[in-house]
Amino acid sequence: MTIVFVTTDLLFASPVKGVAERLGQELEVVGTLDALLEQAKESPLQLVLIDLGTPGIDPRELVEKLRAATLDSPPKLVAYAPHVHATKLAAATDAGCDEVLTRGQFHGQIERVLIQYGGRGTND
Repeated sequence: MTIVFVTTDLLFASPVKGVAERLGQELEVVGTLDALLEQAKESPLQLVLIDLGTPGIDPRELVEKLRAATLDSPPKLVAYAPHVHATKLAAATDAGCDEVLTRGQFHGQIERVLIQYGGRGTND
């Protein structure tokens, strides 16, 4: 199963991808909702990490469309945004994300999030 990181912040995505690789997990980075939905068609998703600062990402729309596309096996959803974007964080919680973190919390807990929701990959 795959982990998908929805972000256009490739500098921040790099260390997240590095942690996932160290854990033996497959992590794909996409920059749009359409790319996420396409990925969901290609392989079952275990976890979707959502950068709420990604242009064009509306948490409610993302959750609704992703859940409709993955009815048999919906992935876990973890969203984050800077702490000053309280409205975006609340919208992600209201949309039904499994966990919503500030960017600082996410950065400090990347490994925990990946293990908790994505397992240990090939090292299980």
